[in-house]
Amino acid sequence: MTSAAAPAAARNQTPLRVAERVALTNADNGRTVFAHTGDDIEVILTGHRDHGLNYT
Repeated sequence: MTSAAAPAAARNQTPLRVAERVALTNADNGRTVFAHTGDDIEVILTGHRDHGLNYT
């Protein structure tokens, strides 16, 4: 009887992590966000207009 075993290198690998997409807005001001290499971080800020200039 034989058993199929995974190679030693394969047994010690951690499972792959799927990259996350995080969108940050003005409401997230002051909040701590944890990100990992490969994550997609989008920053969406609302600007305001003052004396003809737009600030974001």
